[in-house]
Amino acid sequence: LNDNKIRSLVYNALNLNPKGLSRRPTAAMYVIGGYYWHPLSEVHVWDPLTNTWVQGTEMPDHTRESYGVTSLGPDIYVTGGYRTESIEALDTVWIYNSERDEWTESCPMLDARYYHCAVSLSGCIYVLGGYRKGAPVQEAEFYDPLKKKWLPIANMIKGVGNATACVLHEVIYVTGGHYGYRGSCTYDKIQRYHSGSNEWSIVTTSPHPEYGLCSITLQNKIYFVGGQTTITDCYDPEQNEWKQMAHMMERRMECGAVVMNGCIYVTGGYSYSKGTYLQSIEKYNPELNKWEAVGNLPSAMRSHGCVCVYNV
Repeated sequence: LNDNKIRSLVYNALNLNPKGLSRRPTAAMYVIGGYYWHPLSEVHVWDPLTNTWVQGTEMPDHTRESYGVTSLGPDIYVTGGYRTESIEALDTVWIYNSERDEWTESCPMLDARYYHCAVSLSGCIYVLGGYRKGAPVQEAEFYDPLKKKWLPIANMIKGVGNATACVLHEVIYVTGGHYGYRGSCTYDKIQRYHSGSNEWSIVTTSPHPEYGLCSITLQNKIYFVGGQTTITDCYDPEQNEWKQMAHMMERRMECGAVVMNGCIYVTGGYSYSKGTYLQSIEKYNPELNKWEAVGNLPSAMRSHGCVCVYNV
């Protein structure tokens, strides 16, 4: 394929002509469900440029929490979780289409799980670890939307719950979380998964082992925010280097985090120091190494899905 052919394929895929290219894709943040003394099921969409919220169609399943949420194109996948009344782990998967504002039930996962990680990689959805019957699990699997099928992948090195995962250069990084009996220990390593070889490896040790945190990729680095402290850690996998960045304004356990327009946005969470749920959103600018408050969620919450969807 020459460059022109590739360009024309991209133009066609985006349904743009060269004249229309001044129209940049706009990023919107989708907040799915969450928890505020009880499970929430609303969908809220935030435009960071205008600081306006729009409400979407509610999740069909109202009584679950601690699910894993990730997006693939316009589709947002809500995987697993548990029933609040029974603490029964769920294998159910719901897909929210952000263009049609519609929910559909998808194929159930091979393994029920909650407090697991969910990411998208190479057009597939990966779910990793989590808890079942109160114990952390090592099992991981992926969903192929074309085959409409879940398939197992290699077990994680350490089964962890309430960890965080992100993707950088086609590699999945799972950081922190709880392990041991009823998740009594915090894991201090980063586990890396290569889908090509279906292999896990340990990459590095975290300077501040955490659970209930978020990891986001920006400028070829991984940023870690949230958990029990206001610390922002930055890891460069290429150099294998850690750096501590500016501290966040609040401690945010089980917050949400996305990258939009070159900045990190962190939403909600639970503050152990204040004993309250948080409603605020703070934004990190990597150029200035600075956090600032930029608005509020429609309500205070933790354990919500928080993803960025581009409208082209």
